[in-house]
Amino acid sequence: LVAKAFADSGNPMWCCVVVAVMLLPYVLLVIALWDSAPRKLAAATGCTLRSWRLAWPILGPFMCLGADFALHAHYATAEPEGAAFHYMTLRKLTELLEATLQVFFQGYIATRLADPGGLLPEVHAASVNLWLLGTSVALSVNGVREAWGKLEQYARYHTGGRRLSFLRKVMDLGEGLAP
Repeated sequence: LVAKAFADSGNPMWCCVVVAVMLLPYVLLVIALWDSAPRKLAAATGCTLRSWRLAWPILGPFMCLGADFALHAHYATAEPEGAAFHYMTLRKLTELLEATLQVFFQGYIATRLADPGGLLPEVHAASVNLWLLGTSVALSVNGVREAWGKLEQYARYHTGGRRLSFLRKVMDLGEGLAP
């Protein structure tokens, strides 16, 4: 909604930055699953690992987006398990970076639009509902809090608090982790 408000108000640059930050988790997921996803897809489909490694950079973002919709719909009433659980955990952790960037960028925008004390240069062709922007910032702050809490909790449970060890294992879709 914030991106649309910027597009409608004639500020395509801010709109593009908001959209780019929103798409960042899919880029991060493709990178994080660079090794494990082609391996698992090759085993599941019977295609060669080499084929999946070549296709992953192109198909990966679409597969991750599709997985988001399918897994959230499927697990709306049940708890995820196995590789799906670890994928969803990894997805939530990629939101840590996305939400952090959203907080900073949208906070900057709110500051520029509010212009406390008239100290900042005037913003031309930008208008967004400050309540909408404030709500978006608050939701992003909550997303950071949730993702950081999940990382801490699961790392403590699975790897004795070693976050990098936990991230490596979850990037392998849970190999070596408890289900």
